[in-house]
This record gives sequence, structure tokens and C-alpha cells, in this order.
Amino acid sequence: MAAHKNFTIEEKLAILAEAESSSTAKIPVCRKYGISKATLDYWRKQFLNSKEHPEDELAKLRKENVMLRSIIVDKDLEIAYLKELLKKTSQR
Repeated sequence: MAAHKNFTIEEKLAILAEAESSSTAKIPVCRKYGISKATLDYWRKQFLNSKEHPEDELAKLRKENVMLRSIIVDKDLEIAYLKELLKKTSQR
């Protein structure tokens, strides 16, 4: 049995595109990447039949990631400022 691999969205889309191409059959593509036909069908349903395109979802997740990172940076700065303020007040 092949080891379980977590494919990225881009990898899944590339595998789906290869499986959908007219020159390649689905079963050899599944064997090549060590996935089942059911997995391929699930990905097709998940990505190609969804209301949003996976690229849109990926862009939305990246935007959310940037926002969350900025919140973390703001909190880190606030903590550093409060520590410095605490040092100054304890030295008096």
C-alpha cells in the first residue's frame, strides 16, 4: 500500500487536468499518483463542480492568512511595548 500523501490544491488540479486530457485515461493517472478512482472523482466533484473556483478559494485563504499574520504582528508589538513599559515602571 502506498503512503498517504497530502496533495496541495495546485497538485490536485494538475492531476485532474491530466486525467481529463483526451490523451490520458483515468486509471493510469490514478496509478501514477497512487490515488484511487474514487479520490479522483471526489476531487472532480469538490473542485470542478463547486460554485467557487479553487483558485478563488485559494486567493481567499491567502488573503485571510495575511490578515491573521498582521493581527499576530500587532499583538506582538503590543506585548513588546507593554513589557518595555513594565520595565520602566518597575525601575522607578
